Amino acid sequence: MSFDARILTGVGVLATVTEVGNFARAAEVLGLTPSGVSRAVARLEARIGVRLFDRTPRSVTLTEEGRRFHAQVIPLLAGIEEAAIRPAAAAWNPAIGEFILPYEAVRRSRDPRQAILDFAESTFTAGATLQRWDPALLLPYDSR
Repeated sequence: MSFDARILTGVGVLATVTEVGNFARAAEVLGLTPSGVSRAVARLEARIGVRLFDRTPRSVTLTEEGRRFHAQVIPLLAGIEEAAIRPAAAAWNPAIGEFILPYEAVRRSRDPRQAILDFAESTFTAGATLQRWDPALLLPYDSR
């Protein structure tokens, strides 16, 4: 299967522009120039064959086609983000609504205690990222 990664990049730019309301603010958030954001959106529009935004000098709004496309791809983008931060070796158990660490992953590790600690840390970090907690709140706690 051949995949054009530029589509994923364009969808990420689309999501940011939609969230912040204009190309200039999206550029700040993404670390791009406003013209870079504009080019990314134009490439995505050309690739999918629809105009996504109505543009004015001060703001952008999704077109009807843009709203449909946005509604279809944003859940997929969220799923990709979620998959990327899932803890290593862990599996999601929908029946209990939690990550589980298979016994085999612990048994095969060189240091089972460290495997369990890594699992606990990564699930906490994944939860914090998914909930968009303030990173300053994630500083290690010193109980001394």
